[in-house]
Amino acid sequence: MKKILIFVLIFIGLEIRAQTNTPCLSADIILLVDMSNSMSGTENIVSDAISTLVEGIPAEEHKIQFALVTFSDTTKTEIPLTSNYKFLLKRVNDHKNALARGSTTRIIPGITQSVEILSQSNNKYDHLQLIIVISDGDIAEKETIERYLEVLRQTREITFFSLGYGQEKDVSGFFNPVSRTKITIMDVDDFILEKISGKENYFRNNSRDLRDAIRKLGACL
Repeated sequence: MKKILIFVLIFIGLEIRAQTNTPCLSADIILLVDMSNSMSGTENIVSDAISTLVEGIPAEEHKIQFALVTFSDTTKTEIPLTSNYKFLLKRVNDHKNALARGSTTRIIPGITQSVEILSQSNNKYDHLQLIIVISDGDIAEKETIERYLEVLRQTREITFFSLGYGQEKDVSGFFNPVSRTKITIMDVDDFILEKISGKENYFRNNSRDLRDAIRKLGACL
């Protein structure tokens, strides 16, 4: 009985060691951020969300690269793929209130540009390719986005995630027209964001759970 117990303990120890030594995967991650007028006022929480994704990655860990792409009327690569996380966070923080806002939300050009960036990656490791959409979901292409992504997925192995953020909307009158208590909700189109990433990869105002989901894919976050 004693020998069996020792064997079981050794087996468990080897199993834990094997899991601990499992190498993590490299990843190229595009942060695709909605810069339309409907996202005004969310600059700080979006900046904090990006910080949550990046914080804690060792400075010498070059397996993870981030790029920042913004979209509204036009699409722009604000930061190309980089593993210099201090530079990325500084640029995000410095420019969060200076980025130009547009009146419409055209996400398809933003995704197209993100795919182009991923296709030109010089990442020398076997790696994941991820696009994280940060938006309130109020996009111009609500009728065509699903078909566009369906065609894209036939040729590219890219995993999409969505982070839902939006302006605070006063709904006090809806719940209690007489009460003076102000009730607000974050104005986000969950349905559209779930269409983009799939329900399992959509996170509303929760960047920490998003980071955990990316880790479960095996990325070195």
